[in-house]
Amino acid sequence: MLWRPYAFVVVIIVGLMLSFVFINAHYQTVKQNYQTLKQQYHAQLEAAKLKQQKIDALYHQLDIQHPEELSDAKAKITKLNDAVRASTISGFASTPFVRHPKPLLHRADMMKSPQDLAKQLEKIISVYER
Repeated sequence: MLWRPYAFVVVIIVGLMLSFVFINAHYQTVKQNYQTLKQQYHAQLEAAKLKQQKIDALYHQLDIQHPEELSDAKAKITKLNDAVRASTISGFASTPFVRHPKPLLHRADMMKSPQDLAKQLEKIISVYER
């Protein structure tokens, strides 16, 4: 009967060892998942850094291009001002001739029925039938 107290201790020790094995296996899977997520995170950081570098390069190009365009526009304005002062370019623009619209009819003339009412009605009916 001496083995009964030892059996209880042995069962407890075996149970603790089995739980340690299961906990260790679970820890290893969690650790592996953590490493995978960490690698993905670092890859995303690298991709974000590359995108930021591209954006910075594009901003730099825009900063270079726009001052050039601005200086070109200022040069053209200066050239046009000089030409106007020297009277080589006229400051007036020509406009096309605008005809005056037909005068409005008198109210009494507007109330008259048109002479070709039948022809106009035939045109309207033919368009409607199409």
